[in-house]
Order: sequence, then structure tokens, then C-alpha cells
Amino acid sequence: MKNNITYGIVGIIAIVLIVGFVSLKQSINSKSVSHNTVATVATNNAISPIIPSDPEDIVPGTYPNLIKNLATASGLLISSGHVENNVDAQGRVVNDHLELLLKNTSAQDMSNFEVYYTITDLTTTKSEGYYKKLNGFVLKSGDSQSVHFDGKSGASHFGVNKDGLYFTSKNKLRFNIQVSTPGFQIAHLEILKDAGGAEIKD
Repeated sequence: MKNNITYGIVGIIAIVLIVGFVSLKQSINSKSVSHNTVATVATNNAISPIIPSDPEDIVPGTYPNLIKNLATASGLLISSGHVENNVDAQGRVVNDHLELLLKNTSAQDMSNFEVYYTITDLTTTKSEGYYKKLNGFVLKSGDSQSVHFDGKSGASHFGVNKDGLYFTSKNKLRFNIQVSTPGFQIAHLEILKDAGGAEIKD
């Protein structure tokens, strides 16, 4: 009788130990899965796409102005700007696009240009903003040169958002433009575009 009681107690202890071990293992597995989930999220965040600095054919929106230039020295000018009735160097009509004529009045060459511009629909008040780096663009001392935001390839040509207000709105638009190069005061220009939308050359 005593042996039966002893065996019974031993059996109960064994069952308790087994149940405890199984529960502990499940808890460890659960924590492991949770950790892996967090790691996956972190990995996904690490490889999530970054908005390009030269947006072209992407979802329209307001992109942050990343220009941090606080210089006060003069030397960079926006001599003129066009957003309609554009012509090429030979005077031939081309597609409407944002075109800026930049002038370097300083004694040194300029590079590492940044541009930030907003477009505002003056009827709906809707606004978009775009930040761009003018990679490869150099403006030599005393020179003037045009830059074109028309989506074409080649020197002095940069991307444009063809799904934005410029191409979709038929209302009057206001462009506010900033151009920056290190060591010189930011140049500003405002351009108004008549109602009717961007015109495409026939």
C-alpha cells in the first residue's frame, strides 16, 4: 500500500514537471517569434524606399525643403524664369516647363546646387513642393546658364513631376523658387502662370 502511494506521488510530480517544461518551451518559442517579427519590421523599415531628390512621375505631394544654407554673401542670381511659352536656344517652341536662367557674379565657380520650389493653384489654394539637387551642374565665375526641369536627359536638364499641378491644373498657378549653392545667399524668384495648363508642343 505504501509503495502504491509513493508511486502515485512520484507520478504526480513527474506530470507537474512535464507540464511545466512544455509551458516553458512554448513561452520561449512565443518570445522568439515575437523577436523575429520585430526584426522583420526593422528590416523592412531599413529598406523602405526613400523619396528621390529629383522626383519624376511619382505621386504628387509636398516634399520637405532640405536647403539649410544660411550664407549672406551675394553672387548667385536668378536672372529670369519661364513656366510657359518656352523656346530653345534656336528660338524654336518647346514644351512648357520650369526654366531658370542662373548667373554667377562672384569670382569663383559654383556647384552643389539645390532647388526648392512650390506650385500653388490660385483657385483651389492647393500647393505642392519639390526639392531637387542639381547633380553635375556647375556655373563658372561670370557665366549665365539655364537649367530646365523638363524630364529630359542631358546637361542642365532635370526631372519633373508630370502628375502634379503643373500638368493637371487648368487654373492660374504661382511658382515660388529658391536656388542655393554653398557659400552664397539663396536666390529667390516668383513666377505666375496663366490659366490653361502646361502646353505641349505639337
